[in-house]
Amino acid sequence: MGAQDSFGLALSFVTDFKVTTPTMVWDPSFTTWRQYGINRNSSMILLNAELTEGTQPFNGFDSAQQQRIIEALAQFT
Repeated sequence: MGAQDSFGLALSFVTDFKVTTPTMVWDPSFTTWRQYGINRNSSMILLNAELTEGTQPFNGFDSAQQQRIIEALAQFT
C-alpha cells in the first residue's frame, strides 16, 4: 500500500521496478493502512485472494523477516 509519496511517485515506482505482483494499493487517506494494522512504512502483510484473511504486519525486510514471510506464504497454499 502506498500513501506517503504522491501518486505520481508511486506510479513511477511500480513502472520503474516492473511491479506486477503483489498489487500495490494507493490510499492517501491511510484508511486501508489502518484497516490492516500497518502503522509505518517498510511494512507489509500477506492477504488471501478474497482479502478476508491476512498475516500480522511484517516490519522491515532483513533476512529473518524474509524467512518469516516465506513461512507465512505456506498458510495460503
